[in-house]
Amino acid sequence: MKPLGTFSQSWIAALRRRSAVTLFVLLIVLLAMALTSVNEKRKARADLEARLSKAIERLPIELCKQREVIGSAIEHYKSELGFYPPDRILSSAPLIIDPVTNQLMYELYGTIYDPTNGTYNPGQFPLIKRSVAKRFFNVERFRNSVENGEKVRRFLDKTNLAATILINDRPDVVGLLGYWPSWEGMDADIYQFIDMASWQYNSSRPVHNPGKFDLWIVVETPRTNIIVGNW
Repeated sequence: MKPLGTFSQSWIAALRRRSAVTLFVLLIVLLAMALTSVNEKRKARADLEARLSKAIERLPIELCKQREVIGSAIEHYKSELGFYPPDRILSSAPLIIDPVTNQLMYELYGTIYDPTNGTYNPGQFPLIKRSVAKRFFNVERFRNSVENGEKVRRFLDKTNLAATILINDRPDVVGLLGYWPSWEGMDADIYQFIDMASWQYNSSRPVHNPGKFDLWIVVETPRTNIIVGNW
């Protein structure tokens, strides 16, 4: 018979060896799980990068389509009214133009003016007060505006546009023509990487198209800023 002390020491040693093996196996499993997680994250990141690249490649094509829609509406406006839609003039002497905050959306949508309430109704967008239009666009009135709703001239429709942008929400809604990548099949995960942008406009002193108008947009992406204009 083995002494009790010798048996206990052997049993304890075996238990320790078994525990060490178990711990080693556990560490191997945890390391494998960690590597798998890292690989999955890398794969997901690579997949996202690929989808973002695909969206950025398509973005200029879609912007050009939208430019053609708006540009055609502007030319139609000119043929009907005899002049191009006005831009936002900050100063006449010297001539200073703010191409970003322009009233192009209201001019192309056409508005119905209510002299009683002093409001313009674009039909497909919230009412805007005459005082608010003056404050934001520095105009006394919209040129493409009538008091008789049957005579309103609309050169754009919401179905033709990718987006409009709110530059003021409360208490008065003010909007601009904008762009948002909303083509069919557009990946929702990509929206966070592409900034919404507004169409810039200059008809008083166009740099690229003298006697006509400059229309352009700048869309920021993580890779590069995409600029599309009518020149």
